[in-house]
Amino acid sequence: AHLQLHLAREMARLRDELCELMPDNPAARGFKVYSQSDEDGIIEAICGRLQLERGTFVEIGCGNGHENNTHYLLLKEWTGVWIDADPSNVALIRAALPEAKVLLRVTCCRVNTSNVEDVLREELRALGAPQAIDLLSVDIDGNDLQVTLAAEELSPKVLVVEYNAKFPYPMKQCIKYDSAHVWNDDDYHGASLAAWVAALGGRYRLICCN
Repeated sequence: AHLQLHLAREMARLRDELCELMPDNPAARGFKVYSQSDEDGIIEAICGRLQLERGTFVEIGCGNGHENNTHYLLLKEWTGVWIDADPSNVALIRAALPEAKVLLRVTCCRVNTSNVEDVLREELRALGAPQAIDLLSVDIDGNDLQVTLAAEELSPKVLVVEYNAKFPYPMKQCIKYDSAHVWNDDDYHGASLAAWVAALGGRYRLICCN
């Protein structure tokens, strides 16, 4: 409890500093509802600038729904798809949110570069949602960059991705693609921030990180 309090105070201090130095930075608007950190507020600020009051999301690596980047959007009546490779996570979501199935499709699947586009299109079609999405969140502790690039045909307006912060900018580090990769709680996962920027800079602009 003491550590949690200390972290909360430090986050508040950093946010105050950011508000003073860069008041227009969406990271200054961060807050947590169901996100791991303050991504909920950051996403809300970005979607507000794009005038996205409601839309369609896809979250790959949604966990058990207690801590992810789109649960808050679901509460705001967005529609979307949650995908996770762990059957127990999917079972927990379906048991906890049975009434959400009108707005939410939940599927158990290990996505890769070969199947991700087909899986997403099938789930969106079953949901009756557009075949283009407003927000794509990817957090799979491995082939994140490669899978995101393979899903680009759905033209997400906003990308929310996890970067490997072990490697500071401008180091470009990315794991070698392996469809069977499983994270072993080590440094070998995902891609550094610079690797994301280099791969996506032609179509997307880095807005902020946390």
